[in-house]
Amino acid sequence: MGSINPTRPVRIMNISGSPCDKRDAIAKAAAMDEHVDVLVGDWKSELNMPTKAYNLSQDVGIGYEETFVEALEPTLVDIARKGIKVAANAGTVATKDLYEVVVKTVKDKGLYLTVSWIDGDAVMNLVRGDLEKALEKLVHISTSKTLKERNFEPVFAQCYLGGMGIVTAFKAGADIVICLETLDWEEINNIRYPIAEIAYENTGGLVSKETCKEQLLYEIQSMYYLNCDVIAVTDQACFTDIAPNRVRLLGVTGKPPPATTRMGLTAFGGYQAKLHWAMIGLDIEERVNLLEKQVRHSFGKARMAKFSLFDISVYGSVPEEVVVHECIMKKPQSQKKMHNEDDAQSRDEKACQNQGRNATTRLERKRSRRKTRHSPI
Repeated sequence: MGSINPTRPVRIMNISGSPCDKRDAIAKAAAMDEHVDVLVGDWKSELNMPTKAYNLSQDVGIGYEETFVEALEPTLVDIARKGIKVAANAGTVATKDLYEVVVKTVKDKGLYLTVSWIDGDAVMNLVRGDLEKALEKLVHISTSKTLKERNFEPVFAQCYLGGMGIVTAFKAGADIVICLETLDWEEINNIRYPIAEIAYENTGGLVSKETCKEQLLYEIQSMYYLNCDVIAVTDQACFTDIAPNRVRLLGVTGKPPPATTRMGLTAFGGYQAKLHWAMIGLDIEERVNLLEKQVRHSFGKARMAKFSLFDISVYGSVPEEVVVHECIMKKPQSQKKMHNEDDAQSRDEKACQNQGRNATTRLERKRSRRKTRHSPI
């Protein structure tokens, strides 16, 4: 059973932010001496949600995130020994399948852990009729095109569920909850402002009010952060540094949750590829133009005509004027004549670095500033 104690703040540690994060983070967190009540992890992202949904709709591949099993297996002994609870949304689009794998893994290790899973997010059968009636009303957030204009047939629909199912599972004695998108810790012990005390290794990182503000601004879309369980109001949020690498957050309040929830539709929309080249040196404009000509020639007109989008964008820029510094040293009168040219050059270089005396500046050449350019097909 877990070790949640209502007389103190719940200690919650996040051990994953995407399916690409470190595999051993959860094992290290469970094995460390620092006490943690709950380990939570996010294995669900824009990277694997549509891929897994499409695979499931076509009856190919696995619908859950396999990397979670790799990460969890070496952690189970410490979880059982310390009574740590775990919640992870690694089920992706096949939560029950992952639940069965985790149960088998626990049994194979001879451990006694209660595993729970939450379902109900796959809603394609419920919304199919509504989708057919609303093809002209559903607008893509990026292209502003309706579902009818895009001519893509939805094959999977998945909605975001709240954290009440997780709370119910933990109250019922679950040690590991295979869940969906949202966590809600307030109902566990009726804590008004849950506190996450994050344990860390000193790797040179920084936890300060500035870094916390940056993370908050990255996550939210406005002063109202919409969730299935609550609307968080963040306009009065206040961060305070209370110790090195320790920050207090106050002022966040809540409103009742919205009447609706988010739903994602998956449809097969073709293929997409993105490549990156590093342009170093002079004549960037000319080199980008040459690269585009080479790519177009390599594909040929027939293949180029099949692309719905062909775009070359240049990120970053160079100064309009490149300045090169030359350092000319005057030998002091008291300095003896040097017999070794290498020694003389070395001393001149050191003197340039230290003082830069008697330096003259020469303008080497100009570069044109280049910003982003979009190339039509």
